[in-house]
Amino acid sequence: MSLIQTLSWSMRRDLSAGVLAPALLLVAQACGSPRPQASRPEPGPPRSIGASPAAAPERRDPDRPRAGAAGSPPAGEAAGPLLRCPARTSASTELGWVMDREGRICCAPRVPAPGWKPASLKSCLEALAPGLAAPQYVTRSAQPLLQEVVRFERGSARITSAEPLDSAARILAADPEGRVSVLGTTRCGEAPSDAAAARLAADRVSAVQRELERRGVPASRLLAQDRDVFLRSRKDLDHEQALALIDSSAVILHASPPQRRYDMLEQDRCLPGAEATLAIPPAELRGDTLFIEACHAARCATARISLESAGRGDRVALALDGPLSAGALLAWETRDRAVLEVRTVVEDGAALADGDRFSLRVWTDGGIVAQLEESLRYVRKPQYVGSREACPQARARGGAPTR
Repeated sequence: MSLIQTLSWSMRRDLSAGVLAPALLLVAQACGSPRPQASRPEPGPPRSIGASPAAAPERRDPDRPRAGAAGSPPAGEAAGPLLRCPARTSASTELGWVMDREGRICCAPRVPAPGWKPASLKSCLEALAPGLAAPQYVTRSAQPLLQEVVRFERGSARITSAEPLDSAARILAADPEGRVSVLGTTRCGEAPSDAAAARLAADRVSAVQRELERRGVPASRLLAQDRDVFLRSRKDLDHEQALALIDSSAVILHASPPQRRYDMLEQDRCLPGAEATLAIPPAELRGDTLFIEACHAARCATARISLESAGRGDRVALALDGPLSAGALLAWETRDRAVLEVRTVVEDGAALADGDRFSLRVWTDGGIVAQLEESLRYVRKPQYVGSREACPQARARGGAPTR
């Protein structure tokens, strides 16, 4: 998920899955707006998996699991539609992602097929979870780039134009913490000796300091440097440019390359919830269908994906169905490792409390593949870069496959 900022849980993992773009999380459905579905008991995989009785082969609709079959929800429970990725080809889109017409699943790397369209991680977020997508940001410089040359009359410390000083003062006023490197220079032959040239250069720097102080910029923000130090900091100049710059009757003002600062463009918001990661041996992903169930604070959501449509080298982001707002990202990293990441959101943060139970279960037609279940402990902290609101967040610490 480069990209504009995505949810903080994916930022924190910092490419832990290796194949994931930075900042990726897809969380299903708008906050508090689960898709309509029939009333049913709490969803879940079979709690015990035994050998199926011998029976004649049965032809059935792959979109409807057989009641009571191992690895499928018990009779009477729905797990949402069977999600499929389009067939993989040797070509790919620029971003490598495609999204289905209903906005329920995104797959990569793929090319658009009938019923699919090219997508980015950002567009997947907005389609799968318009209420949960990361806010838009604008970026600006923490220290605006400043490069001004204040010219002087030959042989004197008299400034010829105030325009560079006015420009520098405006830039520095916009960032009270910004600091600027200053170098006084003289032209060859402008002073009778090296000592006289050094005094003239120092007098010019003092003149610039006085003028900037008159414009509200304290002298403490100006860092006077000698020629060698200044030139070493100017990696943007080649040899000829450096010679032309220092052979002048001037004072050079230059800010270091700026660091970036993020300012939120849209409204701040809090999305209380939890996240979890499961490592899954790809060899365990046998069968026709993969089932995912996430439960948090007495609410659950489930999803089904066709294993015939996705596999090694793929990344799949999908919406989970149910009263719980949740989404998942499944990535086959290597032949020996797949990673499932799930994010849940409980809009009513006041309903969350330390000790809430969280569970994540993954199973196939053949049985349980991996699962975790534990009590959560919430930490209140800003959810986004630039956010001013502390938001309850929890992370399930499990992650090892459990059979």
